[in-house]
Amino acid sequence: MLFGLIGLVSFLPMARGESSWAVAPGAVLLIVGGVYGLFAQLRSGNVNASRRAGFRALLWTAAGLLTFFVAIMLTTD
Repeated sequence: MLFGLIGLVSFLPMARGESSWAVAPGAVLLIVGGVYGLFAQLRSGNVNASRRAGFRALLWTAAGLLTFFVAIMLTTD
């Protein structure tokens, strides 16, 4: 959920023109991972559903971090 918040906040420098919009796909993936992480927390009564949501959160967050940092490395001076 923390990385989802990081993805959400990363849109502020993009809107101000301080960072490239190439980072946006990674930020969106981080947000989706954060939403799945929230679902995993909310479904804690059902262990199987919570594990499925947690695994999806892991996949989306890992993909988001990878694309986010690759885009930052390729677009900085």
